[in-house]
Amino acid sequence: MGSNDDTTIVSSNSNPNPHIVHNHIDAPFPTGNTLNENNYTLWSKVMKMCINGRKMWGYISGTKTKPAKGSEEYENWCSENDKVKGWLCDSMSTTLMNKYVCLETVKEVWDSLEAMYTDTSDETQIFELHRKCFSTKQIGQSLATYYDELAAIFQEIDQRNTVKGESVESIALLQKYVGHLKVHMFLSGLDSMYDQVRGEILRKNPSLTLEQSYQTGQPQGSWNSHRETRPLRLALECTHCGEKGHTKQRCYEVIGYPEWWEFTKRPKKNIATKKDPAKSPPSVNVA
Repeated sequence: MGSNDDTTIVSSNSNPNPHIVHNHIDAPFPTGNTLNENNYTLWSKVMKMCINGRKMWGYISGTKTKPAKGSEEYENWCSENDKVKGWLCDSMSTTLMNKYVCLETVKEVWDSLEAMYTDTSDETQIFELHRKCFSTKQIGQSLATYYDELAAIFQEIDQRNTVKGESVESIALLQKYVGHLKVHMFLSGLDSMYDQVRGEILRKNPSLTLEQSYQTGQPQGSWNSHRETRPLRLALECTHCGEKGHTKQRCYEVIGYPEWWEFTKRPKKNIATKKDPAKSPPSVNVA
């Protein structure tokens, strides 16, 4: 019977019960996600998803135990163990690969990486993440890019958090406090054009979450940078002239009007409005 799927039915005289071999485990493995010293969380999630999708995660979780030497299953186990180990090594930087390529099993490789990058007692890594939180600023980036960068750091910190509450109430209070802290860090790194939006978020009662704060600064959920900045400019109000759309620091009455302003409908207030006769159109007498 023909089949269009990617499986093969195998049987042998020693084992009359057929079993299915999934040919997709030999498919090319994605190598675009290279592990370095800064992206373990993302790397491990992508690798687990890809390996589990090939039904090979048991070699890392330990459910596919190593058979006894000389048994019929031993050679096949070693082959598949090396295959998964090769996937991990191929997705590492050369420096990291040299550290782990000599380990015998893929489980040893995975467990060693996990211990290195998720050791919650490593105060150096936790300090570095906190430092990144306080130093990360928008500095001209789009709001979406800045938010994603900061949210990734928060996620790393959350995974290393070992503080536990003694009751449901204490856990809720702790989560609320941490949530407020994340919002304050996010707001503190915004560019000055978001000053008014920042104030609106801080005045909200009840307080907004990090995600809600981001949506407030991103009108109508727009991911387009042009559409993102225009509504925020319209929300600004100058404390000098009372007009909307700009702040005092950009007010033409304070910093002076540009040369092209005389061609707009509104006259300059700090320049004489008397027209230059040479620039006036010639008069036409109609009989």
